Amino acid sequence: MKPFRHIVASALLGLMFLIFIRPFWAALAAFLAGVFIDLDHLIDFWALKPDNLFSVKDFLDSEKHDRQAKWVFVFLHSWELIAALWLLAFIGHWPTLVTALAAGFTLHMIMDIANLRSPKMHPLTYSLIFRAVKKFKKTDLLAEKS
Repeated sequence: MKPFRHIVASALLGLMFLIFIRPFWAALAAFLAGVFIDLDHLIDFWALKPDNLFSVKDFLDSEKHDRQAKWVFVFLHSWELIAALWLLAFIGHWPTLVTALAAGFTLHMIMDIANLRSPKMHPLTYSLIFRAVKKFKKTDLLAEKS
């Protein structure tokens, strides 16, 4: 998904936190979680181009990167992490920071589900455990053809 869409959606989520929960830092945390979860793509980027210096242009060219990638690490893109955050929020009686992080990560992941369509990725692609079992190999994360 294009970063701009995540920025807009996360800004709206941050605004909702600002309106309903009040502290500015909570709104900022929700916004930052929704956008900067994508920093885990840096690991995939460097796995693809370990000898190249970082290039923002290359990093943002997700279509080119997706075609060339052999692995899918994205450790923060994980339903297990999101479940742990929501559980921590629940058992901690909804601490604002944890709830904001959980909301930002969840919004981002829901938006990313659209990426599972092309190429057709396995429905469990966003499970860290599933990716680990498949040794993070992209070809093993493709949905089987029926």
